[in-house]
Amino acid sequence: MSKKILLVDIDDNLQEAFTSLLDKLFEGKQYNLFHVKSVQKALDILKKDNIDLIITDLQLLDRSGISLLIQVNNAYPNIPKIVLSAYTDIVSEEDLKLLGVKYFFQKPPDLSTLRSGIEQIFQLKKEENME
Repeated sequence: MSKKILLVDIDDNLQEAFTSLLDKLFEGKQYNLFHVKSVQKALDILKKDNIDLIITDLQLLDRSGISLLIQVNNAYPNIPKIVLSAYTDIVSEEDLKLLGVKYFFQKPPDLSTLRSGIEQIFQLKKEENME
């Protein structure tokens, strides 16, 4: 079954890096990567698609990534969330955890650590679905 991953970031180069990383992680391209740059577009996708993972920056085009995390946590609390940001002083890791964030990576991320986090999230989801 194909995983749906929502990347919310203003950096177009990040999409290329994620595509490369996900190609290695998921054999046979068993994923769909949605890349948007704003909170509103992210919310539009969430309404239409069953997203399996959200990866967001804290600096977005229309609003803060914190705004997105609050809305997603309220409406879709079971979707795992990863924050990937250069702005580490905006919010504490403890506050992000309260918003349902599983992992917080500083840009540029260590790709092996990021990959490990994504693998763990999908392993966790598999275990939850078995119960």
